[in-house]
Amino acid sequence: MADAMERLIFRLSWSRAVSLTTAGVFAVLTGTLVVSASLIACDKPTDRRDEMLILLGVSAMLFVLLGLMGLFAPTGYIVTPRGLSVRRLGWNVRLNAADIEAVDPIQLSGIMRVIGCGGVFGSWGWFTSKQIAWFRAYVSRSDRLILVRLRGRAPVVLSPDDPRGLVEAVRRLCLSPDAEPSA
Repeated sequence: MADAMERLIFRLSWSRAVSLTTAGVFAVLTGTLVVSASLIACDKPTDRRDEMLILLGVSAMLFVLLGLMGLFAPTGYIVTPRGLSVRRLGWNVRLNAADIEAVDPIQLSGIMRVIGCGGVFGSWGWFTSKQIAWFRAYVSRSDRLILVRLRGRAPVVLSPDDPRGLVEAVRRLCLSPDAEPSA
């Protein structure tokens, strides 16, 4: 029987595209904030002061929104005998072991985001692809993907740094006959 206290943590790293997109968005917003604040703070009155105030306000709101988006971004995965959790800064997403039917590596193509975030801090939300009609994803790269099939619910796609290790852990701790029933 699996040890009830066993807990395996799997890292999730950003792809180069996610890193560049996140850095680029932060750089543009930071630059806009600095430039508009500097122009407002200069001693010379200008005809564009109102426009700069609006730009500063919009930039500040976008910066706050970007920070809030970070709360939903996947940061890793935890596997226990009770199930699989997607770690996020805000709150975790839990998939109960009793709901997991299968877990396998997968390669996806033709992915289209239906609703969610894509690019900054990774991608999460609802998606479609050529292989799967509808699925939820909590990923930070398009390689190293695994598919978690759930009973009576849409499947979930994840992108751990060690896909083979996560698949084996879920199979051993959640799907084996010796796995502890989830409560």
